[in-house]
Amino acid sequence: FALTSLRMGPYEKESEALQLLKLIWEDIAKGPKEAIEDILVELIRRYPDLIWKVKDHNMSIFHIAVKYRHEGIYNLLYEIGSMRDKITPLTDDNYNNMLHLAGKRTTKVRLADVSGPTLQMQRESLWFKEVRSMLHPDHRE
Repeated sequence: FALTSLRMGPYEKESEALQLLKLIWEDIAKGPKEAIEDILVELIRRYPDLIWKVKDHNMSIFHIAVKYRHEGIYNLLYEIGSMRDKITPLTDDNYNNMLHLAGKRTTKVRLADVSGPTLQMQRESLWFKEVRSMLHPDHRE
């Protein structure tokens, strides 16, 4: 089933929703992990107000990305300019900021991406340092 034949309007101009659906369809073919991350990145780029939405214990999409080590979503922080300074210090319901979430151990599935305990520890250390560098010094506790 291909989505290329679906068109909207008298001039066969594609709607924005259809374009987004095509992107999602293409991403799903990549596989579940990559697809979800790519879909979320595309949605945030198209609808920037999504960065202010919170869920699951008052966490933004970026807090969730830090918690579950989704680098693609996290890297959008570099694209949003000064809004980054307003999002990174936010805390969840347990008063955890992004650095606290980076310091917590990730799921075994994410650790399985790197073989060997030494490499896993190194990856976790690098992740923590990256998130730490993103935060203003006042919020690094």
